[in-house]
Order: sequence, then C-alpha cells, then structure tokens
Amino acid sequence: MKAIALLALPMLLLAGWTPAQAQARRGRYPEATRNFVDAATLDLSALPAPPLPGTLAAEADLETILQLQAWRTEAEVAWARGLDHLDIFAAGAAVGPWFTRAALPRCAQFLEEALGDGEHLNKVAKLTFRRLRPPYFDARVKPCVPILPWPKGEPPAGFYSYPSGHSTSIFILVELLGELVPDRREALTKWAHRAAWSRMLAGMHFPSDDMGGKHLAAIAVKAMRTNPAFRESMAACAQEIQAARPAQGIARVPDLRH
Repeated sequence: MKAIALLALPMLLLAGWTPAQAQARRGRYPEATRNFVDAATLDLSALPAPPLPGTLAAEADLETILQLQAWRTEAEVAWARGLDHLDIFAAGAAVGPWFTRAALPRCAQFLEEALGDGEHLNKVAKLTFRRLRPPYFDARVKPCVPILPWPKGEPPAGFYSYPSGHSTSIFILVELLGELVPDRREALTKWAHRAAWSRMLAGMHFPSDDMGGKHLAAIAVKAMRTNPAFRESMAACAQEIQAARPAQGIARVPDLRH
C-alpha cells in the first residue's frame, strides 16, 4: 500500500502542488484497500445514479451549493476545513472521550481497514458515474478547501463527486460503531449527518453525492459482514472497547463473531 501511495506523490507534484500540499492531499482520504470486500466481486447496481445534468434535481443540487457558499460564515468555513481530513476518532464527539487511538489501537486498525475498503468501492463508483465535483462543473462554485488543478488527460477518481468519499467513510464508521457501542448509535447518527454536510458547505459535493455515499456505505457494510475475517476483527474490536470504556452505564457489547 505504501508503494502505491509513494507512486501517487509525483503525480500530485506534476499537477502543480508543492510537496507539503501533495503530502496533505494523500492524508485527506483513506487509502483504498481490499481487506474484506472487492468491487470486482460485488454488485454495485443497487447504488442509484446521480441526477443527470440539466434535470431539475441537478439544478437544485447546484443551487444548494451556491446558496451555502453565499451564506457560510467564517466559523462554518473553519469547521468544514477541520473535517476536510477525515479522522475516525473525530467520532469521539459522539462516542465519548475514552474513544481514542491510544486506547484502541486494534479498533483503529480495523476501522481504517474497513474505511479503506469503502474508499476502494467509492473510487470504482466515481469512475462509473463520472460526475464532476461542483467547482469543476460550475466556475461559480468557490470551495473553501484546496482542490487540484485540472489534469492533462483523463481525470482520476478524485475529480468526480458521486458518491461522496467522505460520506461513504462517515456512514461506514457510524454503522460499525453503532453496532459496537449501541447506546451511542443515536448520537453517532446525528454526528454523521452533520459531518457529511460539511462537504456541501465546503463546496466539494452536491447533496445527492452525500446520499449516494450513505447508500454505498450500506452496500459496503452488508458485503463486509459476509466475510469471516471481518467478523473476527469486529469481535476483537468489541472486546477492546469493552476493556477501554469506563464501566459506568455500559450497555454490554454483543458477541459479533457470528
């Protein structure tokens, strides 16, 4: 995986980014993996197509982005920028202060593996639909986070917006954590919807991209659950959470191996 990431770095530099910008770009999304599921063996036909250009739904999508841009505050811009680089432990705001990488190293690895698989599926879906991100589709859209200059030749998956990679990751995360920490599911769901909305506020996605990411997350998790290795990793994560979480008020974590 590291070799693939290192090969991507010169491509970003050729696109006009400084080394620091290129390095930061690599950290924005999970690294695409195939730990528990592979798009080559998964039917993605259940994922709805995005609105076609020129339709009323597509016009509504664009109008939403332009109005969010016109009314967003400095505080909202700062918030959207803070979520540009997605960290799984940002969900600690909904789970609790004990939910940290230091306390849960095995869970960190497992969740990143699952989100990596989601990123793999997301890239395949993006290259299937090839819907341009808002700032590439309409010059009036001014994102408040960095974007790459338009490339020479065929754009890679990152230039396309449907489905949202952030939403895919966020809703995979909330589905898994909602099962691991069931008494925090409601708070996690509220956090997920708000975090996913940051991508529209940033000008990087249309609202239907967000919903597409939510749908793809459901498809991904359903497929992962059929993999015995996924179920074993989920069970190990549940045990680690049981040991790390403060005892008061814990709802017992179920056996997730079956």
